[in-house]
Amino acid sequence: MSTTDSGGSRTGGFVFCCDQAIANKRRGARKGFIFSLDLAIALITVLLMLNLALLHFNEEKESLLAGAKKSELQKNALLLADSLVKNNNAENPLLGAAFFDNEKHRVLSNVVQKELLREAQADSFGGWHAQALSLKTKNGAEETFFAEEKQAGKDCVAVERFVIAGTEKALLRVAACEE
Repeated sequence: MSTTDSGGSRTGGFVFCCDQAIANKRRGARKGFIFSLDLAIALITVLLMLNLALLHFNEEKESLLAGAKKSELQKNALLLADSLVKNNNAENPLLGAAFFDNEKHRVLSNVVQKELLREAQADSFGGWHAQALSLKTKNGAEETFFAEEKQAGKDCVAVERFVIAGTEKALLRVAACEE
């Protein structure tokens, strides 16, 4: 197919048309390559962000698990301290050293017997153990009934509770460690 211009001369319109089509095709190929490269960069960016998000969630999970483990240990130490001041157990004073009032036939809460505390021994309770037990009186005197060495890498917590030891106010400290 050929066309004539206004002067009547013949031009190669078909050749011009084909050259234009090839040029458009090359430009389209270039645009397709750039589009593919943009898509690849976008996918890599999305995958990288997804990977970073998953790493963050994994760290949060580990942190929450460690916090839950520490909370469990703290709860156990609090329960042991609570048992010490609310129960009387002459066979195992670590489980109860509260004063038993024979006249009233009941245990006096928060009143502990130093004699029973002196007999207390470190004990294990399945997954954790009592690491230390001490009593600090109001005048500053501190008596440690037992204390084990803290093992490296093991979490420990200490809880304190106000009690009456004999006739004076004191602070009972119970430390518990994981096994």
